[in-house]
Amino acid sequence: MPLAHLDSLEGLLPGRIGYPGSVMHDRSRTVFNVAARSRSPALVIRPLNADQVGIVLRWAADNNERLSVRSGGHSFDGFPVRDGGVLLDLQEICAIRYDERTQHIHVGPGAVIRDIAVPLAKAGRVLPLGECPTVAIGGLVAGGGLGYSGRHLGLAMDALVAVTIVTPDGQCRVANAQQNTDLFWACRGGGGCAGIMTELVFETIALDTLTAITITWRWQAAEEAIHLHSTLMQSAPDKLDLKLKIRTTGADRFLDMSVSGPSDAIPGTPQIHIDGQFLGPLEEARRILLPLLENDNVLTATVHRANYLDAMLELVAIDLLNNPAPPTLRPVRVASDFGAGPVSRDDARALVGFVDYLQNDPDVMGGAVLIEPCNGAIGRIENEASPYAHRNADVLYQWELFTPQPQDALLTARHDHLLEKTRAALGSHVTGGRYLNYADQLDNHVHYWGDNLERLRSIAAQFDPASTLRSRMIP
Repeated sequence: MPLAHLDSLEGLLPGRIGYPGSVMHDRSRTVFNVAARSRSPALVIRPLNADQVGIVLRWAADNNERLSVRSGGHSFDGFPVRDGGVLLDLQEICAIRYDERTQHIHVGPGAVIRDIAVPLAKAGRVLPLGECPTVAIGGLVAGGGLGYSGRHLGLAMDALVAVTIVTPDGQCRVANAQQNTDLFWACRGGGGCAGIMTELVFETIALDTLTAITITWRWQAAEEAIHLHSTLMQSAPDKLDLKLKIRTTGADRFLDMSVSGPSDAIPGTPQIHIDGQFLGPLEEARRILLPLLENDNVLTATVHRANYLDAMLELVAIDLLNNPAPPTLRPVRVASDFGAGPVSRDDARALVGFVDYLQNDPDVMGGAVLIEPCNGAIGRIENEASPYAHRNADVLYQWELFTPQPQDALLTARHDHLLEKTRAALGSHVTGGRYLNYADQLDNHVHYWGDNLERLRSIAAQFDPASTLRSRMIP
């Protein structure tokens, strides 16, 4: 990068630029993805507000530089951190303000959902947020925003009522349902391909306490757990949102390299963990959950009242997920599939086979499958309302595959084959859609955006004709 380019930027943003070897540079590239931590951008830029974002974008356009953008740094493949690139780090644009008059909450893209939940809990209000406390709101909304309470409240992006966005020409615009409507459409699940959000405004919902649910299940009856979970989530009221997670355990097969698994797991045996929320009374939750709670294969069950913040933190079953870049995280590849309709017995068998292979085959390193309902309120909005094209799905599968560092080509090929085999076994149950926030190397644009792809491409070309912004659409 020519020195004159950097001198001009330094003059515009003194103290906001980090070079390799600096503390700022190291902090900005230290993201959730372990592999990405070894990559070295040419420089990182940490703006403090929308005006500084505009300066950066104008500088990039004038000098034919491209930018990748991180908010919380939680993308599972570490996409924003690129060797030799320019990394725009939005962590310090993280202000949070709850407006008591409008009952809206205003947040910067770098604000993490754990911090957003604090003023909401004090106000007795909620917002559909993601599951991991250290995920930042900017990236969550750019991908859609699945999380706890989604069946009743919808996606995080569905609660968005306005956004301040800086487009690649350096202009700061407000977008909502009445103005800059194309930009507003593209912000909600479009992957950040048309501009950089610097403030997001959300409508909130009154809710003081909820019922938190945690159930563990015997591995030998895994197929029954999956079948019962699916049956319940097809018929239960939207106020119930339960996720089912099966993880391998053991010294070399658990997500946290420092332990063999959760304290209540049997190392070497996959753990089945069902957790979630019911946005209603305790006794009603117990009645709806009877098919699960009274089953002989339940190992532990906790159903109790909690406020929104406490429930969010409690339902994080693995402690290291409370750290934005946990040092003991095992390198992990994440992929996904949306499914429609109930999970059949054959489907459950395929899912169990996926985890059994990861647990017991000596040539792989472990992993997990997470089964997340995404029907209810999410499906009551038209697919065309935003780039997110998966309103017809009932469930999202998150595939976790543990990997060595550096990558091993033979193991990558094994994982590719395992994913293809599992998808084939699930057959027509999987829709062909995949979740942008779980992007994988086997995915393409149609998987993410389906029939909404052409409109999104058109908006991106209108506002970023030079492709200044690196995104899932134009990496």
